[in-house]
Formats: sequence, structure tokens, C-alpha cells
Amino acid sequence: MSSYVNVFWTIASTKTPSINRPCGRCGVVRPFSSTGKFRLNANGSRLDAWLIYRCLQCQKRWNRTVFERKPVGSIPADQLLALQENDTRFAAEVARQCSQSSSATGPEGELRIMAETRPPHQHLSEGEGIKLTVRNPSCCRARLDQILAKGLGLSRKDVVDLFKAGEICVVGGGKKALKRPVPDSIELIVQGSGLLFRVDIRARLMAPAMLPG
Repeated sequence: MSSYVNVFWTIASTKTPSINRPCGRCGVVRPFSSTGKFRLNANGSRLDAWLIYRCLQCQKRWNRTVFERKPVGSIPADQLLALQENDTRFAAEVARQCSQSSSATGPEGELRIMAETRPPHQHLSEGEGIKLTVRNPSCCRARLDQILAKGLGLSRKDVVDLFKAGEICVVGGGKKALKRPVPDSIELIVQGSGLLFRVDIRARLMAPAMLPG
């Protein structure tokens, strides 16, 4: 198959990742969630910044370092304003960056999938396949089979059967990729119609209205 329609799925969550760490009040390891607020401390021409987290069990506060002793003049004006005003989007982005550590857990909110084709509104011709790029900018800890099942409205077993039938394959990977967390970006090729399950898999891939969220 020589031509493909490019479809992009972007995974999002209603919440940012939490971080597991010892809670001094609970006496055990607990998940801490970002409050979306910053603490700032100025020392002359230098600035310290922390993102404030709270224990989900007892609400004890923990300040996660964003940066220390950073010259104010080296901080972009829009970033400095975001810190001062507790900008929600910036706080969520900082929380996602913090989630790169091994102590981070996936977002507890609902996972959503946003779909788009490039170019927009491109129609699928007979015999044409789909190159699906699944992007995970929020570092949601979800398995690939979970995301595919959710987006296609199928069970995980059906997704596995699609792989076995050769209708979907991971570029540069095998079936083991199904059981692994979705990385920053992963590409798949859809070569079949999905008629095995009496649904048009390719149509579902391309139709945002049919995807959860």
C-alpha cells in the first residue's frame, strides 16, 4: 500500500499526574496532587519558585522546586507573569514535566482522545490506508490497547484480534507495544477495514464525533 491518510490522536486528561512521596503527616507514601498554585521567593535579583502540591489523603502541603536562585532577568516575561498569576495552563505544564520522575502516577481524571486528519476533512479513497499517530503530551499512563479500545469503541480483545489479523500494526514494533504505556508519540498503520467486527475501523479512526471526549 503506497498511500496513507494521516490521522492524529492526542490523549488528554481532565487532571494532571500526581506524585507519590512520603507524607510526614500520614507516615506512609501518598499521592500528592498539584494545587495549580506557585510559591515565589525573591532574593535580590534572583528568584525561587515552587509548585505547591497537597497530599490527597490529609492535604499536607509539599512545595516542588521549579527553579532556585534564577536571575529574574533570565526569566521570559510571559513565564514570570504566569508564575505571579498562578496561570492554570502553565501550572499544568509544570506538573506534567514533574511527572517524568519514576514516582509519578498517571492522571486520575477521565482520559479523552482528540482526533484530526491532515489535511483537514481529507476523504479516504478505496484501497487507501491510514497512518495513525497517537500523541501523549500529558504523559498519561495508559496502555496502547486501552487507548485503541477506547477510541474505536471496541474491547481490548477485539483490538488484539485486529493485530493478529494484520489489520493494525505498530511501526517499528510488535504486539508487545499493545501492553506498554503510550510514549510521547507512536505510529500505527491501519491496513484493513475492520469488517471482521462489522464496523468500519477506518471510519472510526477519522471521525472525531465518534471518539470519546
